[in-house]
Amino acid sequence: MTHAWDSFSGEHVKSMTTSLCKKAGPPDKHSPAPHPIIDGESARLLVSVDMDECIDEITAAVRRHIADEHESRLVGPDTALSDLGFGSLRMVALMVDVEENLSVSFPSEMINAQTFRTVRSVADAVAKLLSTPS
Repeated sequence: MTHAWDSFSGEHVKSMTTSLCKKAGPPDKHSPAPHPIIDGESARLLVSVDMDECIDEITAAVRRHIADEHESRLVGPDTALSDLGFGSLRMVALMVDVEENLSVSFPSEMINAQTFRTVRSVADAVAKLLSTPS
Protein backbone atom coordinates (compact mmCIF):
# COMPACT_ATOMS: atom_id res chain seq x y z
CA MET A 1 0.00 0.00 0.00
CA THR A 2 1.30 3.43 -0.94
CA HIS A 3 1.06 6.14 1.70
CA ALA A 4 0.86 9.87 1.14
CA TRP A 5 4.15 10.29 3.01
CA ASP A 6 6.05 7.85 0.78
CA SER A 7 6.74 10.58 -1.77
CA PHE A 8 8.12 13.05 0.77
CA SER A 9 11.42 12.97 2.58
CA GLY A 10 11.61 14.19 6.15
CA GLU A 11 13.59 17.22 5.03
CA HIS A 12 10.98 18.07 2.39
CA VAL A 13 8.18 17.97 4.97
CA LYS A 14 10.20 20.02 7.46
CA SER A 15 10.82 22.66 4.77
CA MET A 16 7.09 22.73 3.96
CA THR A 17 6.33 23.13 7.67
CA THR A 18 8.94 25.88 8.04
CA SER A 19 7.46 27.66 5.03
CA LEU A 20 3.94 27.46 6.50
CA CYS A 21 5.14 28.70 9.89
CA LYS A 22 7.02 31.65 8.37
CA LYS A 23 3.76 32.91 6.86
CA ALA A 24 2.45 33.38 10.40
CA GLY A 25 5.19 35.95 11.03
CA PRO A 26 8.32 35.92 13.14
CA PRO A 27 8.07 35.22 16.87
CA ASP A 28 8.66 38.17 19.15
CA LYS A 29 11.99 38.44 20.95
CA HIS A 30 10.47 37.05 24.17
CA SER A 31 9.11 33.88 22.55
CA PRO A 32 10.80 30.57 23.28
CA ALA A 33 12.57 28.76 20.45
CA PRO A 34 10.04 27.21 18.08
CA HIS A 35 9.12 23.58 18.68
CA PRO A 36 11.39 22.71 21.59
CA ILE A 37 11.76 18.99 22.17
CA ILE A 38 10.39 19.63 25.65
CA ASP A 39 10.47 22.57 28.00
CA GLY A 40 10.61 22.49 31.80
CA GLU A 41 6.91 23.19 32.36
CA SER A 42 5.85 20.53 29.87
CA ALA A 43 8.24 18.04 31.43
CA ARG A 44 6.70 18.64 34.86
CA LEU A 45 3.17 18.20 33.48
CA LEU A 46 3.96 15.20 31.29
CA VAL A 47 5.63 13.13 33.99
CA SER A 48 2.18 12.03 35.07
CA VAL A 49 0.78 11.61 31.53
CA ASP A 50 0.23 7.98 30.65
CA MET A 51 -0.03 6.40 27.21
CA ASP A 52 -3.85 6.47 27.28
CA GLU A 53 -3.79 10.23 27.81
CA CYS A 54 -1.27 10.63 25.00
CA ILE A 55 -3.51 8.59 22.68
CA ASP A 56 -6.49 10.73 23.72
CA GLU A 57 -4.58 13.95 22.90
CA ILE A 58 -3.52 12.65 19.51
CA THR A 59 -7.03 11.33 18.77
CA ALA A 60 -8.35 14.84 19.47
CA ALA A 61 -5.76 16.28 17.06
CA VAL A 62 -6.78 13.73 14.40
CA ARG A 63 -10.43 14.73 14.82
CA ARG A 64 -9.49 18.40 14.28
CA HIS A 65 -7.96 17.53 10.91
CA ILE A 66 -10.15 14.67 9.70
CA ALA A 67 -11.59 14.86 6.19
CA ASP A 68 -15.25 15.93 6.16
CA GLU A 69 -16.48 12.71 4.56
CA HIS A 70 -14.88 10.68 7.39
CA GLU A 71 -15.85 12.80 10.41
CA SER A 72 -18.58 10.39 11.53
CA ARG A 73 -16.19 7.40 11.61
CA LEU A 74 -14.89 6.08 14.86
CA VAL A 75 -11.26 6.93 15.42
CA GLY A 76 -9.48 4.24 17.39
CA PRO A 77 -5.82 3.98 18.28
CA ASP A 78 -5.21 1.52 15.43
CA THR A 79 -7.30 3.16 12.71
CA ALA A 80 -5.14 3.88 9.67
CA LEU A 81 -4.95 7.64 9.19
CA SER A 82 -4.95 7.12 5.43
CA ASP A 83 -8.40 5.48 5.83
CA LEU A 84 -9.61 8.73 7.40
CA GLY A 85 -8.66 10.81 4.37
CA PHE A 86 -5.23 11.91 5.60
CA GLY A 87 -3.01 12.87 2.68
CA SER A 88 0.31 14.67 2.85
CA LEU A 89 -1.11 18.12 3.71
CA ARG A 90 -3.33 16.80 6.51
CA MET A 91 -0.38 14.80 7.83
CA VAL A 92 1.75 17.96 7.97
CA ALA A 93 -1.08 19.81 9.73
CA LEU A 94 -1.43 16.93 12.21
CA MET A 95 2.32 16.89 12.84
CA VAL A 96 2.38 20.64 13.55
CA ASP A 97 -0.69 20.31 15.81
CA VAL A 98 0.92 17.50 17.82
CA GLU A 99 4.22 19.38 18.06
CA GLU A 100 2.52 22.53 19.34
CA ASN A 101 0.11 20.84 21.74
CA LEU A 102 2.50 18.27 23.21
CA SER A 103 5.68 20.40 23.10
CA VAL A 104 7.65 17.97 20.98
CA SER A 105 9.57 18.30 17.74
CA PHE A 106 9.71 15.42 15.29
CA PRO A 107 13.23 15.00 13.92
CA SER A 108 13.50 14.42 10.16
CA GLU A 109 14.13 10.70 10.57
CA MET A 110 10.76 10.27 12.34
CA ILE A 111 8.75 12.04 9.64
CA ASN A 112 7.62 9.04 7.63
CA ALA A 113 4.64 6.83 6.83
CA GLN A 114 5.39 4.43 9.70
CA THR A 115 5.34 7.17 12.36
CA PHE A 116 2.09 8.67 11.02
CA ARG A 117 0.31 5.40 10.21
CA THR A 118 -2.12 5.36 13.17
CA VAL A 119 -2.90 7.32 16.34
CA ARG A 120 -0.96 4.68 18.29
CA SER A 121 2.13 5.00 16.07
CA VAL A 122 2.13 8.78 16.56
CA ALA A 123 1.67 8.30 20.33
CA ASP A 124 4.58 5.84 20.40
CA ALA A 125 6.76 8.39 18.61
CA VAL A 126 5.72 11.15 21.03
CA ALA A 127 6.44 8.88 24.02
CA LYS A 128 9.89 8.15 22.58
CA LEU A 129 10.58 11.86 22.11
CA LEU A 130 9.46 12.69 25.64
CA SER A 131 11.60 9.95 27.16
CA THR A 132 14.74 11.03 25.25
CA PRO A 133 16.86 13.59 27.11
CA SER A 134 17.40 16.75 25.10
